[in-house]
Amino acid sequence: MRIAAMHGPAGSRRLDEPAAAERCGTSCMSGSSRVVESATAYGTRASGGSTIATTDDVWLRGNVRPVLTCGSIAVALPALAAAVAAGFGARAAVVASLAAVAALAAAALIPLVRAAAAPRLGRRGDSLLLHLAPWRTEVVPLGLVECVFPGSQPLVGAALATDSDHAADAGPTPTRRVGTLVIRFAERATAWRERPTFGPWGTWRDGHAIVDGRWCAPLTSDEARAISQRLLEAKREASTAGGPR
Repeated sequence: MRIAAMHGPAGSRRLDEPAAAERCGTSCMSGSSRVVESATAYGTRASGGSTIATTDDVWLRGNVRPVLTCGSIAVALPALAAAVAAGFGARAAVVASLAAVAALAAAALIPLVRAAAAPRLGRRGDSLLLHLAPWRTEVVPLGLVECVFPGSQPLVGAALATDSDHAADAGPTPTRRVGTLVIRFAERATAWRERPTFGPWGTWRDGHAIVDGRWCAPLTSDEARAISQRLLEAKREASTAGGPR
């Protein structure tokens, strides 16, 4: 079984985890009838903040490495240029301008690092929290979350294959893949078919939220299984308590 989710205008990306997807269909727990009745109220509301709070049950943390890498370069280049300019006796205004650019880059890096470090997935009471955009956190009733399973999507681009390592007649250009975490929602969860996201963090289309593994904590198979188990336990607790209120 293969699950495909549209990912950007270039086409679809496939999530290739046959065994996980098959298990998903048998392990998903059905929500109570009150989940459907409360869907509209949940559908248009965020978590009350732009990130998952430290008081919430965090299931998947963010990853600051990509931001730190790019940000460090953005700060280092103008700072180095300012030092070189000062060493060669450039005008003070030039040196000051380059130093100001470095300072502005450093100041801009702080909120970016904080946003990247925010958890991607968590739980608050009988709701699942998904943070796939810096400006919002979505709150979804646990009864409308069918399952969570690992997936993958291709990395394509000229930097991944060159003429020297791939002959023109050797077939399609090989691709490398990045791990993802897929959250599948029930078909009745029409209010959560799609949500706006920050592209590098993941996508949310066709009833599937896909977390990109490059922008979160390492998505090992053990980590994915642990998150799936947490979801099942949370759904049991919510069901025992009478479902979402």
